[in-house]
Amino acid sequence: MQEPNATPAQISGVVQPTQHIVIISDEPVGFTWKHFAIGALVPIMLLVTPILLLNGMEQPDWGAPTETNEFKLVKSEGTNYSANFELEDHLVIDHCRVVIEDQEQTDFNYWCDNFESYFVLYKEERATAKNTQVGEYSKESGVITFDNSIDYGESLDFKLTTYDEALEPEAPAFMLVVNLIRGICLVYPLISIVFIVVGLSSGRKGLGYGGITSLLAYPILALASFSTVWKHI
Repeated sequence: MQEPNATPAQISGVVQPTQHIVIISDEPVGFTWKHFAIGALVPIMLLVTPILLLNGMEQPDWGAPTETNEFKLVKSEGTNYSANFELEDHLVIDHCRVVIEDQEQTDFNYWCDNFESYFVLYKEERATAKNTQVGEYSKESGVITFDNSIDYGESLDFKLTTYDEALEPEAPAFMLVVNLIRGICLVYPLISIVFIVVGLSSGRKGLGYGGITSLLAYPILALASFSTVWKHI
């Protein structure tokens, strides 16, 4: 019995050379005004928009209605003056003042370092600006004390201004825009630098030059932002 032929069949023909596929991108390389506009206007408009929005908003009235209490500090012994005052729970101390005639003619000035529920009275030497405590008040004690080692007679006039903390106005939308401006001022240079690096490294010169333009505009816009926020707060 004859064995079958195990020799593989030969394939004849012409092998075509491998063809290279070239992908042509529609994205232009080099300088284009489209890329320049993106690099320059995106950071600028991010900051200019909330500035214009803040200028168009009504400025809140930050001051709560105040009430001025006028009473006498009565001399108790020596040069010590005092008065009783009960600060209600919903009230906060805003300001206090010892009323003395011809105060400007003296060598010192009285001023009040006030907090929500207590204050400290100081005497400031005009020549040296040295401060010395001469009085105090706390809600817990309920007593205003004053002693500057000077005899002012039987009593002294005293003014204490308070306000209701619950009536203090809130402006969440206004403060949201203010905080937005502050945040964008911080990230603005980073955005410009990213556009510069990405644009110049990828051959999109317009994007890089736009980033440079926005970065150069940053000091002027930051100053405008600061003045706008300062004017409204």
